[in-house]
Amino acid sequence: MKDEGLDALKEAIDRISRSKFLTGKSGDWTGADIDFLLRPDKLNRILEGAYDDRRSGPSSFLEHMLARKAQQ
Repeated sequence: MKDEGLDALKEAIDRISRSKFLTGKSGDWTGADIDFLLRPDKLNRILEGAYDDRRSGPSSFLEHMLARKAQQ
């Protein structure tokens, strides 16, 4: 925390509130707690966007091609 500062902590909390995974809404995990947030490695990953929600859509080339074929 002393390296990142209060602004980084505020940004991390904001990112947590927008992440389905970190809030436990995805069903994959129960959600982030204060211990998780204050771990330096996790704080950095949160700030890097590692837990941000991803856009929905094809996650692979094959899925993309199958989706295109189905639309034709």
